[in-house]
Amino acid sequence: MKYNVIYSGVVIMGLVAGALTCTCAIAQTEQAEPMGIAQSLPLTTMIVHSAHGKKHSFHVQTAKTFEQQEIGLMWRQSMPDTEGMYFPFDTEREAAFWMKNCFMPIDMLFIKKDGRIANIITAPPMTLEPRKSNGVVMAVLELGGGVAAKQGIKPGDRVLAVDGHTHR
Repeated sequence: MKYNVIYSGVVIMGLVAGALTCTCAIAQTEQAEPMGIAQSLPLTTMIVHSAHGKKHSFHVQTAKTFEQQEIGLMWRQSMPDTEGMYFPFDTEREAAFWMKNCFMPIDMLFIKKDGRIANIITAPPMTLEPRKSNGVVMAVLELGGGVAAKQGIKPGDRVLAVDGHTHR
């Protein structure tokens, strides 16, 4: 009888250890997959025309699909001040972004249909609080945290793609 109890305990411990191992493997797979997706997005150049006449150029990855936008800048440890991620929408809408699994602060530039910046929010890393646009927007441009302030980029400035078209 004693052996059955010990044997059962060993089996249960083995099952628990196996379950923990499986959970860790799944977590590692989930981390690796978003990194690959985020890094392989198409690149484009976006120009921000500041009200004071300066042009700021950023090389950005474009997250077009829902899945790409859902992953966004997750898993990134850092990003140069000249890079970012661009989130165009099919229709105007109020937008809200969170910082789940984002390890760096991010500036969120919410862009209206005419290409003007509606509002800018600097979000701290790893927070789940939604950061929202002021009204409806057609896109969001994410830059490293503090880049907009360093460059003097403000609401009302205009965002253009390199071909001269507004944000889309």
